[in-house]
Amino acid sequence: MGCCCSSGKDPSLRPDPHRPRECTDIPACGLFFLFWCVMIFIAIFSALQGDLFRLIYGTDSFGNTCGRANDPLVSSNNSHLSLPLSGMDMRHKTFLFPMDVRRPFETVWICVQECPPKTMVYTSDLVEYGRGGGNYLCSYDVPLRNYTHTDLHWSSNIGPCPVMPVMRSTPILNRCVPTDFLEIGHDIMSKIFGFLNDADLFKQVLSDIVIVRHDILLFCILAFIISLVVVFVMRFVAGIVVYLIFILVLLAAAGITAALWYGWWTLKMSLDHKELTTNGTQLLIMETKNEHTILIYAIAASVVSAILMAVICCLFRSAGLVVDLFREAGRALQAMPMLLIQPLFTFIALMIFFIYWSLVVLLLATSTHAVPVKQSALPPAPYFEQTVVVYNATAAIRYMWWWHAVGLIWTAEFLLACQQMVVAGSVAAWYFSRDRSRVRFPICHAIKQLICYHLGSVALGSLIITIVKVPRLILMYIQAKLTGSTNLIAKYVLKCLICCLYCVEKCLRYLHHNAYTIIAIEGRSFCPAAAQAFGILASNATDVATINTVGDFVLFLGKCGVAALTGLVASLRFRDNPELHYWAIPLLMVCIFAYFIAHCFLSVYEMVIDTLFLCYAEDKDYSARTGEEEFTDAHFKDYMNDTIQRERRLYGDTYRYQGPVDL
Repeated sequence: MGCCCSSGKDPSLRPDPHRPRECTDIPACGLFFLFWCVMIFIAIFSALQGDLFRLIYGTDSFGNTCGRANDPLVSSNNSHLSLPLSGMDMRHKTFLFPMDVRRPFETVWICVQECPPKTMVYTSDLVEYGRGGGNYLCSYDVPLRNYTHTDLHWSSNIGPCPVMPVMRSTPILNRCVPTDFLEIGHDIMSKIFGFLNDADLFKQVLSDIVIVRHDILLFCILAFIISLVVVFVMRFVAGIVVYLIFILVLLAAAGITAALWYGWWTLKMSLDHKELTTNGTQLLIMETKNEHTILIYAIAASVVSAILMAVICCLFRSAGLVVDLFREAGRALQAMPMLLIQPLFTFIALMIFFIYWSLVVLLLATSTHAVPVKQSALPPAPYFEQTVVVYNATAAIRYMWWWHAVGLIWTAEFLLACQQMVVAGSVAAWYFSRDRSRVRFPICHAIKQLICYHLGSVALGSLIITIVKVPRLILMYIQAKLTGSTNLIAKYVLKCLICCLYCVEKCLRYLHHNAYTIIAIEGRSFCPAAAQAFGILASNATDVATINTVGDFVLFLGKCGVAALTGLVASLRFRDNPELHYWAIPLLMVCIFAYFIAHCFLSVYEMVIDTLFLCYAEDKDYSARTGEEEFTDAHFKDYMNDTIQRERRLYGDTYRYQGPVDL
């Protein structure tokens, strides 16, 4: 079977994708199955414990979720604390109102139908307001006839009625915030905005995702349509598409850069105007963070656009080689046209998984544990206590977050690797056939081999990528946390580690593409196949390195172009949505999803090209060892010879075939 350091290959063994084979990398397959058993347990737990309404509407101080009917809470750790005000029907009450707006951190919040549309000075105003439309601002257990009670503690930060006067308010993040800034003073408004800013950033981002979930789905469909058009057009007019990709990428990069700069400028002007008109009243942190985030996006987009322009100008002289390369890949796709449809199934699988994963994340964010605590009244009201509810995340839920995050990466990589395996198996079966016109259902044959024999190899390959990617993402998170730090040594060490892990990931990803081809051809386990693929690539790198690199870069530009066009449309949609806390985060999410979708489609060409090169090298190696006739047809052989000669003319006489490495 071999190990990671040796391929263990029989030199006389003919490449044959149809030879009998055995199951490969069974332990990795079992590990992936056990991992998903835990993922399913987390999903069931979050479905039973979570509540999406908590993200959208929030919860009052008694454990009721606004906007829905609630079940009574039962104290599990403090049996002497009663929760009589839980379990209320809040389906018509979607806003949170504070008993004392001057002390937002220490006050009780209740669910109300609407925020007070006018300022109320006397308790009789509360009675009149309640009679007018059934809008009650006192605690749930206080009848309207008792609103004018004269006890000193009848109005306090913990109720049962609000501290007078009650200011005219408007909903911000579904919380009632006074609109009369000058009447209540700068200090009080600072406390109110401080309370809103103190809200969990992660939950605010998740709330944004819930709000624009339908838009995100529509933009994913848009990315799917654009990717499908690019792939089909590339099949028939490769010469036009290569140059068109260059032009569209530059236009898309320039467009999204301009849109980001315009969005930052309009947001900055809006915040400057708001700060002047409110006499310097504190702004929401989310607004200033949006401004800073969009500025960073705009600067990064400007730098990337400049780099793309320089690189594309340098690659124009190799465009002819790339056009011929795509035409050769098109010949294989012409024999197996269903390969162009295969990414549709990967897209559907990824979309189902992303929707499932996002839903579990949203539910898990609200799977916190309700804990009743005592809250006391503050002076000038006499001392008394009220039982309120706070929500705390347990240590088990934190571990579930990490497990679920790793599951996102591993499963997404697994699905993409399955597609690569199917494409590699189909192309290899087509290539190593003496009579290619008689090849029947190569895609079905490749899918059968994947499911019956090689799921373990795909799981192992995707796990290795995950093991490298997860530490890089953790280091990137730590780097973001050290933004304001003065420790320059730590910053540079983190940057170096992130860069090294990124390079390792890219090298492994390219090696895995070719390892899947060897598995498809010879039915070997992942490690021996990777060793054999590395040997073939090392011995033939000088012949195809430039053209293969340029071809992959053009496909990468195509993926970036799809993501940029989708992101441009999404930015125009999101930046004017007043309900969003951080519209830059959903925009980034759309761009990432769009890139994944484009990768599903354009990676077909990438995988076909890599598989053809590896099959050609393996075919040439076997022919040199045994003297048998090569499987390649005259057309592709002439193309490879012409490509090598054209590369030598373009880049100098440095491309000399060294012969395959003996494995």
